[in-house]
Amino acid sequence: MDITEYEQESRDLSHSGTGIDLSLFGDEVSITVPYWHAGDDAAVVIEAFWQRVTGW
Repeated sequence: MDITEYEQESRDLSHSGTGIDLSLFGDEVSITVPYWHAGDDAAVVIEAFWQRVTGW
């Protein structure tokens, strides 16, 4: 995983294996799943990523 920090209150977390990006800006969060993951496959990828990041 790569973490990019910016001067403002924002951070980007990228996972090269799945292509998922997690962006934080102030009190907003954005999770982006690449177009090649769709439907149930996208849900599986997001769930696996979330478990990895949060431990839940």
